[in-house]
Amino acid sequence: MRLARPTLDFAATASDPALSRAFWEGELGARFEREFALAGGGTQHRLALAGSSIKLNVGQPAPANAPLAGWRVLVVARAGLAAPRRLRDPDGNRVELVPPGHEGVTGLAMRMVVRSLAAHRRFFAGALGLAEVVPGRFACGESLLLVEEGADAPEDAGLAGLAGPGWRYPTIQVMRLAEAHDAALAGGARVGWEPALTPGHARYSMLRDPDGNWIELAQRADLAGTLD
Repeated sequence: MRLARPTLDFAATASDPALSRAFWEGELGARFEREFALAGGGTQHRLALAGSSIKLNVGQPAPANAPLAGWRVLVVARAGLAAPRRLRDPDGNRVELVPPGHEGVTGLAMRMVVRSLAAHRRFFAGALGLAEVVPGRFACGESLLLVEEGADAPEDAGLAGLAGPGWRYPTIQVMRLAEAHDAALAGGARVGWEPALTPGHARYSMLRDPDGNWIELAQRADLAGTLD
């Protein structure tokens, strides 16, 4: 998979964009990039952080009692820390600040719980081409997925995986969406959304992992240089 940017982006549900931005900009040092309408309804507020984007999705209808997805804690490397520090944003989305190099994290990482590490090991390698740098730690460019088995991992995240509470999905920025999407399906991913176009901005699609968690592929014009 040819990356257009060597970092993952991460999306979460937010209820009040003003409160969320105050936390992310004031507490984490994120920088507001832009706001735009989402295809499924609502708006997305995108903030730059550590070379990645935090995408706060506001106003999307969520199923009642929607379960958490497998994505659980955003890990952010922060210079000057002697030990990890745990935070929650106004919507309860979990954040962990760590000294650079802690568990190999130098930028952003995501803690993830899964039903079967073996199944996800096959999925990450075959569908996404991610390297397992140590057991349970998978690299996508400079970003990491810190994966462990957990009894509360979803059996099937379903549509709640997009619009429920908590962290919802990572985005992999690629050079050619169609190429990456087809390769992921050939490697064992399931289709969440077929490739679509936001005119002038990006091509995107959604994949599903073995637990039904959603993963976005995106070809942004400003990163890939083209939408062709």
